[in-house]
Amino acid sequence: MRAEEVHMFAPGLNTPDLQQLKTKHNELLDTIDKLRANDIGRYVELPQIVVVGDQSSGKSSVLEAISRVRFPSKSTLCTRFATELILREADEPRMEVTIRPHDGESTDVKDKLALFNKVQTELCELSNIIKEATEYMGIDGDSNSFSKHILRVNISGPGVPQLTLVDLPGFYHASGKNQLAEHRSIVSELAAEYMERESSIILAVVSAKSDPVMQQVLEETRRYDERGQRTLGIITKPDKLERGELEDEFLQLLKNNNKISPRFLKHGWHVLRNRGEGEPADFDARDKREAELFRSRPWNELPDRNKGIASLREKLSRVLLMHIAGKLPHVTMRIEQLIDDRQRSLADLGEAREKTGDYLRHLEGIVRDFTRLTLQAVGGDEKDSAFFGKVCPGSELDVAGGRRNLRAQVRNQNCAFVAVLRKCGANRVIRWRDGDDKEAWVQPDIPRELEHLAACYNAKEPVSVSQDELEELIHKWAMESRGTELPGVYSSKMALTLFEDQAEPWEGIATRHVELVMEAAESLVKEILQFVTRDDDEMHEKLMTTFVAPFFKDRRAALGGKLQEVLPRLHKTGFPLALEEVFQERAKGRAWRRLQRQVRELDQDPSNVPLSVGVKRALQNPLFAQDAINAQQGKVQEWGIERVLDYMTEYYGMTLETFMTNVIILAVENQLMSQIPEILTMSKIVRLDEDELERLAGESQDVRAAREEVQRDLEKLTTGLRLCEQWRMDNKKDSVARQKVTGVNTGEAKTHCPGQWHDCRE
Repeated sequence: MRAEEVHMFAPGLNTPDLQQLKTKHNELLDTIDKLRANDIGRYVELPQIVVVGDQSSGKSSVLEAISRVRFPSKSTLCTRFATELILREADEPRMEVTIRPHDGESTDVKDKLALFNKVQTELCELSNIIKEATEYMGIDGDSNSFSKHILRVNISGPGVPQLTLVDLPGFYHASGKNQLAEHRSIVSELAAEYMERESSIILAVVSAKSDPVMQQVLEETRRYDERGQRTLGIITKPDKLERGELEDEFLQLLKNNNKISPRFLKHGWHVLRNRGEGEPADFDARDKREAELFRSRPWNELPDRNKGIASLREKLSRVLLMHIAGKLPHVTMRIEQLIDDRQRSLADLGEAREKTGDYLRHLEGIVRDFTRLTLQAVGGDEKDSAFFGKVCPGSELDVAGGRRNLRAQVRNQNCAFVAVLRKCGANRVIRWRDGDDKEAWVQPDIPRELEHLAACYNAKEPVSVSQDELEELIHKWAMESRGTELPGVYSSKMALTLFEDQAEPWEGIATRHVELVMEAAESLVKEILQFVTRDDDEMHEKLMTTFVAPFFKDRRAALGGKLQEVLPRLHKTGFPLALEEVFQERAKGRAWRRLQRQVRELDQDPSNVPLSVGVKRALQNPLFAQDAINAQQGKVQEWGIERVLDYMTEYYGMTLETFMTNVIILAVENQLMSQIPEILTMSKIVRLDEDELERLAGESQDVRAAREEVQRDLEKLTTGLRLCEQWRMDNKKDSVARQKVTGVNTGEAKTHCPGQWHDCRE
């Protein structure tokens, strides 16, 4: 809101329609007071005037002069807490004093303090009432010397100015019986709570008996209003001021001409005379003595607007009116924002749950969302970006995924499992005599994108052995296990024994893979449940205990059993070979390819006699070729040992592929992934008895308390918004009527009424 717009609200009280201005002034102040009475100040900074000053600066006398009600001047009373002074003009005198508890107090203390209520029909001295309120708050002068509760004093009567002020405890320097040094910070904190608000006009009371530099109030004021835009200075006790440099300094303050001075204030300085000690409590007499003082030098040189109680009342009314008018639209917008926030909070809490139907409806919504998100997580192409998040945040296509995409996680983990099993699944890697005779399953390097996943398996690299070393081991086993077989013949069991020894790491790698997938699935299910229960930790924990934990316990057992089932176990009654013809073809082909390579090498060796066509044709026979090669190389190579290696190698390759497929499909997919959406279903919910339903879906004490608090907030904020909107609508009506009367549409002069709302939202 621009400055010229603010001035439209309060051009002053010197207008022909004085009564109407007073009425609008009252309505505007009453609107703010009603907002404050409805505790809206807890949520929104409300415009107000706060009175601050050092102790003995004359704050009480200023309040007396403004309100024409006797305030206690003893430091043991009025300065122990904030006092909200509400002044209104009325036909009959009335004074009501209540206590508004601090927000941080317990319910019991709030209930007790709310009972304090004192009403009088005479505007007498406040000392006794304030003393009683002090004791009622539990202020004892020792550890409880100050309170954050607010004393609310409503004063109305003939001639009472239209003002609302907040009087704060005075700053003090010297310590005493009732003013402990350690309590100074409490006073400063309480003052800061009010002074730092941009909505507060600061009424800084400065005593003329002391050098301004020595008065803490000016330091505190400058701290919270560095440019002096929200401060009005009040100089008290001018009759006690001695002539000299100090008098000149205070006169310069009152003139307020030096805009670059740190003491320059936007709202200027004002001087008042305090009622002296021993002077009767006669406010007319007080005003008369003040007028006499200000007719004398040097005060008579000051303009009337900067001296005396009458002009101060008018100035405060004008400043407060303009301040409220400038802030009220923003207060309204802030209230609307807070209402939206509370309504969202209430929606997140869901409907109140008090009976079986409520429990079922609430659980039905959770089950529906849980099923939808789990289906999307385990395989759905379309995913809810609100939960899963966008893959590309700036994309308009809304493609969702990320770390919560369980299907992507499991597929990547499966790829890592295959890579690790191929690289580290065998105990040994064989260095063949024939360099081209390599195992099909060996994968030298794990892809870079899978390295971080592969590291989770903690698998050991296979040991490198030569073919000769392995044949010696086979021969050793054969010699130690000899029976009635013919010489040089090896049992097929030897190949299976070697396979069993080679494949020993499979079980550990597969077990770790199942654990990793289970961990990812369980973590995601917890997040989904947290999301669909809208961070209701208690309900989340109950559903986890009742449905999720038993599911994963059961799945762990099922996966463990399935893993044992698909492992290629060798025992007396088992024969783990499914595709015999394929195995025979692969084993035969492996041996034949190797023999062909060896024959070519034999023929190409220049040290050998060239082979005739007949010999070459004879070497097409594998048995003859093997004998020829062995004889030519000058060594006896038992055909049986090499056949054992061929059988083991091909059997390992075939079984490995089958095993990896079975782990991924029969274990991970069938025993876990496909069953995740079945963790929480309505068929399971409806089988629960009423007690169990209440235990699961009944609202916790925390949720009930949160709902009640949000509803209380909404009720107060809605009341506050209604008050603001009522003021706005009333002023629009007045504005339209005034335009018709003043002839705005015909080009005649337009008169602005204070309180006319120029809504900054329009």
